[in-house]
Amino acid sequence: MYSWIPLAAEKRYAVMAVDKPFQSDEPQQGAPGSAVGCAGDFNRHFSYDTWLATLKQAVRHALLRPEVDARRVLVIGMSEGAPMAAGLARELAEVTDVVLIAANGPTQLYDFAANIYRSNGSDEDKLKQLQELDRTYGAIAADPTSTSKFAWGHPYLRWSSFFAQSTAENMAHSKARVYLASGMQDDSVPILSTEVLYAQLRTQGRDVTFRRIPLAGHQLVPAGRPVPEAQPEYDAFMAWFERR
Repeated sequence: MYSWIPLAAEKRYAVMAVDKPFQSDEPQQGAPGSAVGCAGDFNRHFSYDTWLATLKQAVRHALLRPEVDARRVLVIGMSEGAPMAAGLARELAEVTDVVLIAANGPTQLYDFAANIYRSNGSDEDKLKQLQELDRTYGAIAADPTSTSKFAWGHPYLRWSSFFAQSTAENMAHSKARVYLASGMQDDSVPILSTEVLYAQLRTQGRDVTFRRIPLAGHQLVPAGRPVPEAQPEYDAFMAWFERR
């Protein structure tokens, strides 16, 4: 929220952040970035679909408030939130502008494969990793609604629901303007995945801007640098939004 508190304080924007559904007030016991050890009902219910339903409800609530200008609605999604922002823009015509940070283009399954190809090692090593990826995906596809079986730190339900989504396809069904920002050294969501999204939007004649950030990683700053140093990048896309 650090980037949005000043905007809210200026009273020039109505700012809203939406938690994932089924979050518990109890502390998570697992490692950051993993759903292992999440308390309460989170892992039993969380999926792309439950999160999208929560986001749609939140935006519709916001649009009814008197301080909100329903003619200009910006949705921002980073990393896992990027496909959510794209899905929201597809579902709600009221979304006029979308900022996608560290966004995948096709399904997240592509990101796994792209990162394998980007890794060091021989083709034989990469082939083994790709075969293991295929086996893991096959297990998820065979039991897509399981919330007790985990892969890469998340239940099968989470993965199957996100693998079924393409950020590029969802954005193709929206008329919103698009701003993309990715670190060129992102080792989580490879920038080549974002390039797929950008290429598809460009060839569709869409209003799309792509900010490629040299040396930056997933948080839009170089490895080891504090996240608040990315503030200029956030200021840049807010300036883009203001030019609507």
